[in-house]
Amino acid sequence: MPRQRHRRHRRRRNGASRVVVISAIAIAIPLVGWSAIALVSNDDGSSPSSDATTDTSPPANDPVEEPSDDASPGAGEHDDGRTDPTETSQANDDDVTDNDVTDEVADSDGDGERLAAEAIEACATELTAGQAVVTEAKTGVGHWSEHINARTDLLEGRNTDAETRDIWKRTRLAGPGDLERFEAVSSTYNQLSGCDDLAGIEAPEGFQADVEECLVRADRTESAASAATDAMGDWEEHLQAMADHADGHMTADQAQDQWVEAWENAPTNINAFNEARDELEQAPACSGADE
Repeated sequence: MPRQRHRRHRRRRNGASRVVVISAIAIAIPLVGWSAIALVSNDDGSSPSSDATTDTSPPANDPVEEPSDDASPGAGEHDDGRTDPTETSQANDDDVTDNDVTDEVADSDGDGERLAAEAIEACATELTAGQAVVTEAKTGVGHWSEHINARTDLLEGRNTDAETRDIWKRTRLAGPGDLERFEAVSSTYNQLSGCDDLAGIEAPEGFQADVEECLVRADRTESAASAATDAMGDWEEHLQAMADHADGHMTADQAQDQWVEAWENAPTNINAFNEARDELEQAPACSGADE
């Protein structure tokens, strides 16, 4: 009896379990059906009351896909065809930087050549003015040299008193004009400093030879102009002494003493000018400067 009773209680328990399972299935069927309906009506599984724009808006954290010029993945592009905006931005920054550096180098080269050309032109302008000084001095110092040599030739018997006095008169009358023209061109030359500026630049390749030639000519022009100033200064002093004697500001003896002293010393500066002028004529040309 006890054994049979135990079996009946077991059957009852088994029967109750079946009832619970059947009830759970019955409840689950409507839920599965509702989920299926939800899947059909909403692709993302959201409730029917969700805003319709949610389906068409891209996810907030995903980058917007941009078109690519190349079909294959490259720098800044992932295998799924999307471009990483951070990598693309970095690549663009690198490109811009490289281009900027190239442009700056090109501009720097262009500026250097332009500055060198302008400096050479400025130096050539100065040398043209310096050449005018030497040219005028050649005339003035030439008259002074004739004036000196006339006395030498008189003392050595190569010309007469009349011939000597004719030379003295001609050169004396030409003297004031010599000084006036020389002073004018010297004033212009002394105001220019283009060759000094040229010496201070770093000439780019292709301009170095021209710069060197201009600077050599500038040095010799300066030497010739300086020698011209000394020789023309002697000529001016003697012209002034003759004018003072004619005006009665000195005696005949005083005038003669000064004249003899000038005659003895004059060759030093005359010869120095002639040598400096010859060296200038042998100097290389500078573009734009008259030889």
